[in-house]
Amino acid sequence: MRIVFCDDDPAVPALLGDCLREFFTAGGLAQPEYKAYSSANDLLAGECGPASQPLDVAFLDVEMPGLSGIQAGARLQERHPFCKIFIVTAHDGYLDDAMRFHVFRYLSKPVDKARLFRNMKDALWQLAADTRPVVIETGEGAVTRSAHEIVMAEAQGRR
Repeated sequence: MRIVFCDDDPAVPALLGDCLREFFTAGGLAQPEYKAYSSANDLLAGECGPASQPLDVAFLDVEMPGLSGIQAGARLQERHPFCKIFIVTAHDGYLDDAMRFHVFRYLSKPVDKARLFRNMKDALWQLAADTRPVVIETGEGAVTRSAHEIVMAEAQGRR
């Protein structure tokens, strides 16, 4: 699992990283890989290039020099469609913009740790639901598909 932070204030990624390490430790889960960026341009260069690795969760500030977190989130989602994007900001005026690209959660600064933990639990559940393989047994044999590929399933005569 990979988690990135993008904020021009270095204290925010440090605090979020500490909270998430506590979350994963308390849950008995393996620690993910963490990476912090100080600008949206650096984030996109590192996470949207041809050699980028899959990305699971991103925490983005809105107001940064250069591209905003909203713009970066929309581009990040194009490259990593299952990435759960959290907008973390002190400004509530960007909620509509964030919802346009289906941001996973919108968190206010300062971040409430209990709320962060609840939302991370939801993000992990949704990641598992979006990406887990599903085995479908047919008359010709079993086929494995990703959950996001399934639109409908129909049973006929208990099959």
